[in-house]
Amino acid sequence: MIKKLLQTVLFLVAFFSLIQAQSVLHKEHGEHHRIGKKGKKIETPAFNKQAMLQEDSINERNKVGGMRFAKQFTVDLTPQNSGELITYPDSSKLWLLDITSEGAYSINLIFSNYHLLKGDTVYVYNELGNKIVGPLTEKNNLKSGVLPLAPIDGSNLKVEFRQSALISPLRKLEIGSINHDYRNFRGLPNHNDFWWTDNSGDSCSLPVSCVPEITQVKQSVCLLIINGIELCSGTMVNNTAQDGKPYLLSAAHCFDVGTEGVDYAEAETVAPTIVAFFNYEMPKCEPTIRGSQEFTIGGSTLKAFASDIDFALVELSSMPPVDFRPYYAGWNISASPSAPFRGIHHPFGKVKVMARENNAITNTTYSGLLSNSHWLVSRWDTGTTQGGSSGSGLFDANLRLVGSLTGGFSECLDPINDYYFRLNKAWSYYPSATAQLKAWLDPTNSGVTAIDGLNPYGNDSALRYSNLSLSDTAEIARLSSPNSGYVAGHNSFYMYKYAERYSLPENAFLYGVYFVTAKANATQSTTDTIEVKVYAGDSIPNSAYFLDEKSLILNTLQWESSKGFYYSNKAVLSKNENYVRFDTPVAVGKSFFIVYELPYTNLPADSFAVYTAKPRNASGIQTALAYYGAQWTKITDIVGIRTSLWIDPVISYDSTAIAVDSSLIDRSAKTVIYPNPAKDIVYVMTRTDKEGDCTITLYSTYGQKYSTTSGKVRYKSIPVDVSNLPQGLYLLRVAYSDKVETHKLIVE
Repeated sequence: MIKKLLQTVLFLVAFFSLIQAQSVLHKEHGEHHRIGKKGKKIETPAFNKQAMLQEDSINERNKVGGMRFAKQFTVDLTPQNSGELITYPDSSKLWLLDITSEGAYSINLIFSNYHLLKGDTVYVYNELGNKIVGPLTEKNNLKSGVLPLAPIDGSNLKVEFRQSALISPLRKLEIGSINHDYRNFRGLPNHNDFWWTDNSGDSCSLPVSCVPEITQVKQSVCLLIINGIELCSGTMVNNTAQDGKPYLLSAAHCFDVGTEGVDYAEAETVAPTIVAFFNYEMPKCEPTIRGSQEFTIGGSTLKAFASDIDFALVELSSMPPVDFRPYYAGWNISASPSAPFRGIHHPFGKVKVMARENNAITNTTYSGLLSNSHWLVSRWDTGTTQGGSSGSGLFDANLRLVGSLTGGFSECLDPINDYYFRLNKAWSYYPSATAQLKAWLDPTNSGVTAIDGLNPYGNDSALRYSNLSLSDTAEIARLSSPNSGYVAGHNSFYMYKYAERYSLPENAFLYGVYFVTAKANATQSTTDTIEVKVYAGDSIPNSAYFLDEKSLILNTLQWESSKGFYYSNKAVLSKNENYVRFDTPVAVGKSFFIVYELPYTNLPADSFAVYTAKPRNASGIQTALAYYGAQWTKITDIVGIRTSLWIDPVISYDSTAIAVDSSLIDRSAKTVIYPNPAKDIVYVMTRTDKEGDCTITLYSTYGQKYSTTSGKVRYKSIPVDVSNLPQGLYLLRVAYSDKVETHKLIVE
């Protein structure tokens, strides 16, 4: 955000220097840098951190770009000119690259030329191996040819490119920039952070997780990293076609990445570098727990832009997956929107917060921009905005978007005079579709002045379910003396299995699980894993209904990978939300358990515990179990407290999501058939994340065809009517574009 207030300047780092050995010359914003190359290692030069912080203060005061947090080093690193390239007898290749940027809190890369072929994979990870992006494959190819990555903690990155034996000139992989985080935008938020409090230590902004009234609309607000170096905020917006196009609205000045002024052509080149973060929030008002930053989408296409109004509209490279729980905000372009107003934003790139203005906003002009193009919030009643809040949305009494933040004077101690560009000014002031919002947000030319928001998945939308209420306090529960250890982790009882029970109002699919971990310590060399399992069951986990599993690892990189940006053996961090995504949605029915199993092989060096709800009174719910005395037992019967484990599943309700006997599940297959045996309807669940079609054909064991059903592929259950068939054994053939499976079906 543009601030007149001079930001606190942090302390020094070394003078600008050259790094030796073999070096390649690069140009960045008028400067020349020598990127040191030592064998397969790349080292960025030192720079004057204090000078950059002083420059940041001036730029944020004088409306130059968003909030800069990283130093960019422009490079052209390829397998042909850097690192170590190994060729194998079958003509496949492995490119290894080691990147160090001394003193960086995190590093992010932008692939300036990215086009992989089937069978190619890229992994990027830090030195500890507990932060990884990968596998990146041909599925990550974007039209722009640019692929930006989210920051990875630490000052060292490893890049591994495994190239298939296929030889083709279409394959391209080039790193275009290395971005060094010198401001620690990922720093843990707490009540001592200067962005979070005023001088008295009182909170000056409300975490969105503490405000139930905005539970839905807050899902539309994203943290943005632009060009790998700047932080802003943005809002997903709905359109009158209600077609789920992933439009995101932010501020034009966020696209100014160092030229002190930006036009459409430059913004068009910057848009593909955007990384949008969803769900980056403080969980349940707990300031000492870091929210998950795993829900990201990289890349976008510019649709409309006007620097003198200060708006930019982009379309993200893909629709957010269902377990991102996206929401597209409604909007209001009337001349007199109603109070109260709420600003939802990511100050300093931190967790999402809200400011509230109870009075009317006024039409005004912001310095140097188009006349009467802005709304003025004269003084916030609650909260404020700060650096990094630029581009964030202002919502009216009906929680519809009316504008986005350009700048102002607001701070914790004096939250006055914030300026938001008016949506109704950006609507159609300019006739060109590339300089207005109307062409994109009202494609049906309806002429309406307001619409409600949209959940793009409708009835199939996902939600985060929790047995901890907003009134619950989370704690690291320990056993009382003479016992020792954790109530929900390693302890002197040697309890090695824990379970959390969920009772739902209807059947559901499970997409993933948030583990909010209090302890996750490990030695560097450990290979111990924590097994996460899903069971159906009523009062205890039913071993006959073992539905799926994943592994958590306390440290050390593992290579078993699932899809996209997730991997099978997932590193887990202390005092952190850790999201574990299942390879395919799991049909769990109405009553199910999340179980985790602990190793006791390397104590006390390796230790693990999950947060629990502070003990409840006699009428409070008790949903936590432990395996104790060779049986599942309520934790209250072991240690005398009524509690729940802080393990939150992400689910979507679906009447067809009936838990299946584990003996009927072939985990290598794309398809699950249930119920089996069946009487009237059998459901065919496709276990794939690919879009497309499948054809389901029912045969007798003698080859007679009874019926053919077509359906859409992507984690959905397709019903097949068998009510008119005689009892007996049948064959169900499921044909995908790349595979055909045949399953036995019994009709009763």
